[in-house]
Amino acid sequence: VADSTGHDELHANSQQLLISGNGTQRQFNGFASISVDAIHGGTDTAFFSGTDNRDTFLTKGNTAYAWGADYHVGILGFESLNIDGRGGNDVAILHGDQGNTEYKIDREQTSMSGQHFDISVTDFESQRLNGNTGQNTISIQGFRETDRLTAEGASLLAYLDGMAIRAENFIWLDAEAEEDHL
Repeated sequence: VADSTGHDELHANSQQLLISGNGTQRQFNGFASISVDAIHGGTDTAFFSGTDNRDTFLTKGNTAYAWGADYHVGILGFESLNIDGRGGNDVAILHGDQGNTEYKIDREQTSMSGQHFDISVTDFESQRLNGNTGQNTISIQGFRETDRLTAEGASLLAYLDGMAIRAENFIWLDAEAEEDHL
């Protein structure tokens, strides 16, 4: 499936895909595997919701894939991606591109931004972040007494409220505790 020549918006889950833009709207239902390519220009935004079971989301820059027990979705070339893992024990694997990538983590979401993409993931219990090449930074906000952070060289492990994060290939780490937990 390809986008239109204008600004497009994609709403997808494991059972349905709806893409609209440039005065058109297309819906696809019940496909076990489907891919959407944003290749015709415009600023394109995608929203994807996982299932109540285990979902995995993998991205490198603005190339992304989501899959679970009975589905596989490719989301390619979208400048903005918003991914909700929903229920289950979900895994997000976020690779930066060849440029500089900035990661921001708080108790609600993890976001990743680079030159041609802006991605946010929510409700993923396990996250693996790889800065790839470039001048990559990571910022973690809202640490509490029960949270843990271990950093060595360009790698870190963090545990926040049932969320495990492993990050690699960063030149800068900024971690900040919540005010009442200093």
